[in-house]
Amino acid sequence: MGRRSAKKRNAKRSEKKKGSQDAAFFRQGQELPSAEEKTKDFGNIDKLLDKAEQLIDEFNFELGQKFCQRALEIEPDNVRALETSASLLMELGNTESAKHVAAACSNERNITDQDIASGYCAIAEIYLTDCCFDEEAEVKCKEFIDKALEYDSDNVEALQLKASFLLSKDKKEEAKEIVKKSVSLWLPNLEVADTENTPDEQFDPVEVCPVPYASRMQCGKLLIEVEEYEMAIDVLETLLDEDDEVPDTWYLLGWANYLQGEEYYSNSRHYLTRAKEVYVKIKHDDLELMKHIDELLEELGPDPTNITEKSLEDEIASSEEEDMDVK
Repeated sequence: MGRRSAKKRNAKRSEKKKGSQDAAFFRQGQELPSAEEKTKDFGNIDKLLDKAEQLIDEFNFELGQKFCQRALEIEPDNVRALETSASLLMELGNTESAKHVAAACSNERNITDQDIASGYCAIAEIYLTDCCFDEEAEVKCKEFIDKALEYDSDNVEALQLKASFLLSKDKKEEAKEIVKKSVSLWLPNLEVADTENTPDEQFDPVEVCPVPYASRMQCGKLLIEVEEYEMAIDVLETLLDEDDEVPDTWYLLGWANYLQGEEYYSNSRHYLTRAKEVYVKIKHDDLELMKHIDELLEELGPDPTNITEKSLEDEIASSEEEDMDVK
């Protein structure tokens, strides 16, 4: 189906906007602004969002994002602004974040604190990544992360985002504690379920662990960055149980082992070799990833404990020549 026009979207949203916004204010325990103040602010927001939606329709997503951000700066809980953000995220291919934002402002079902927290996380991530160079990016990112944690203090995604934010501020030790707390909320349960006497064909890690694959991979990267290598390996191993044909997962496992020193080089070589095999098999196109894999494997060299069939034949032939020389 084609994209609806901005005019049609506006007509539909205007019907539910007022009640939803009032509900958001009451839920946060804030006093509602006067009718005059609301009219003025909402008028400015509507103009900003009209322009944002026009730009989205024209495929000018970057500039549309700017107008949408400005609207959220005026009123972070504005339903229409959140819906526009969801549309923008969908257009940019970030479907998972778009679903979280859409869920947080939907009137079609009971919205949980977790839904709202996830919506705020999706907005915070924009400021942490795509718009990190904006003047207000740091302030807004922290604001939305804090809002997410206000609604759900044990939200794994929000805690990971906070860890990423702290790392961007060079607060490594604080980031380490936050990401470790995040992992403690889901990894132990998954490990217990994995060790129970459940046949492999009946064990479904997706049902046991509520954290998406991509979020766990990001968690593994964060743990490597804060030098929690063993925990990073534990997290990344859970991904192999779900899909063992993602070269990035094998690469990160190899990298985490490599960074621990020579004692772990054999493990690193195994994971990196597998990463290269999977890369070729699925015809992956991340050239920088393959370049780093090749560099690491060259540095590690061949496995000294791995005697191939050819090397064994050479050794036998050499022994036979020595015997003949002796005779």
